[in-house]
Amino acid sequence: MTCSLALATLLVPAFLRIQYPALTILALAVIGVLMLAIKWNKRNALLYLAIFVSGPIAESISIYFGAWSYNDSTYFGIPFWLPFVWGNASLYIVRVKALIDSFTA
Repeated sequence: MTCSLALATLLVPAFLRIQYPALTILALAVIGVLMLAIKWNKRNALLYLAIFVSGPIAESISIYFGAWSYNDSTYFGIPFWLPFVWGNASLYIVRVKALIDSFTA
């Protein structure tokens, strides 16, 4: 299930972002809630929030210095939906780490 949600996190912005930005944000938020609900704990929720904020800040700095740009940028050079992608990615990485740990323990 987590892999499906991670894949959806990648596909939703790819297909919806330019034509339907509000739907993109809604879909990514729902995916994030589902990922949190699968294995709820306070640590994952705090991680999601921390990466939701810090990921786009790091990208804004990179964009400011010319590393890359977004065609549909809306706020500090980043699209409104990007924090949700960062948050969802953080949860996926935690799940992958747990899976790897289960094989190596």
